[in-house]
Amino acid sequence: MERLHKLKKLLKIERDEDFEQYKLHFSRNNIALRKQNGVTWYPIQITNSEIGLGEYISIEIERTTNLNEPHQFSGGKVAALFSNNQTSQVLNGTIKVLSANKLKLSLTVDELPEWCEEGKLGINLLFDETSFKEMDIALDKVINANNNRLAELRDIFYKAKTPKFEKVDEKLHINTLNQSQNDAIKKIISAKDIAIIHGPPGTGKTTTLVQAIKEVLKTEKQVLVCSPSNTAVDLLTEKLFAEKINVLRLGNPARISEDVLINTLDVKMSQHPSFKNLKAYRKTAEEYFKMAGKYKRTFGKEEREQRQLFYQEAKKILQEARILEDYILSEQFENAQVITCTLVAAAGRMMRHRKFTTLFIDEAAQALEP
Repeated sequence: MERLHKLKKLLKIERDEDFEQYKLHFSRNNIALRKQNGVTWYPIQITNSEIGLGEYISIEIERTTNLNEPHQFSGGKVAALFSNNQTSQVLNGTIKVLSANKLKLSLTVDELPEWCEEGKLGINLLFDETSFKEMDIALDKVINANNNRLAELRDIFYKAKTPKFEKVDEKLHINTLNQSQNDAIKKIISAKDIAIIHGPPGTGKTTTLVQAIKEVLKTEKQVLVCSPSNTAVDLLTEKLFAEKINVLRLGNPARISEDVLINTLDVKMSQHPSFKNLKAYRKTAEEYFKMAGKYKRTFGKEEREQRQLFYQEAKKILQEARILEDYILSEQFENAQVITCTLVAAAGRMMRHRKFTTLFIDEAAQALEP
């Protein structure tokens, strides 16, 4: 336990240092320096907006100067939209899609504030402590675990208890694997707590893992498969998909390889028979929002009432869309035999309350303990 408390302190030191670096290169500098450091695009223009997942607006942004210059923006990072006319107000969002001079920002509002139409707009990268927060939560859960499965696993991981194994099924043999790989499969299947596959690069650990997942799926409806890096998760997704397994790849599309996009939640949802109805709901809601937007807040009582009616109608339609979206979403999770994602993504909103009997972690030794 002492080791885990020490780890918490070390993570805080690392997070604080990251934040100091962020302040040094970003928050204390003027716009010109921030642009030079690649953490600000200014000025920009909003080229499109649409209603995305969860009723929220996604906007497409294009930078109008410093074209093709290097920057630090990337998929999954948190950024803030600002106006030179409204220094006190910003709009935070997550970067979803990115190219050299364009990006899509997913917001948590259902309409853009009026200041987005005033003055010059820009976008700043924000300090993102999501990973630090999730690791801190994970450590607290493990430290405070008592008389439950998590406490039992913690004691096994830190050698206070011995892992248990069932009797090995000697008949189990996969022809495409060599002897040591088959031995590893037997060890995995017989493990009641934890099993580790260890071997130098190129010895087929991932191939063995895929076959082990197939074996486990003979007795379990669904398993979770993770890795610390997106590249490793993509490789596993690709290999599992090649084995005709229904895989659901979670994560930001901007960080996912094109080869596995077919397995992502966004693509799977877009191929659902009811998705065209969902799009129709969103399009109608967008039209009502646009109509409402024509009535400015400074108009008279009648205009304000008309604006309110349009907003109410838009939100009512969005509620219908949300019900349909939830249905399509739950179907993707229900049908997936394997859910693949990074370790941090496994702690995300969509995964937080899901339970799995078996978890596989590829490249486990390359992950931080939390």
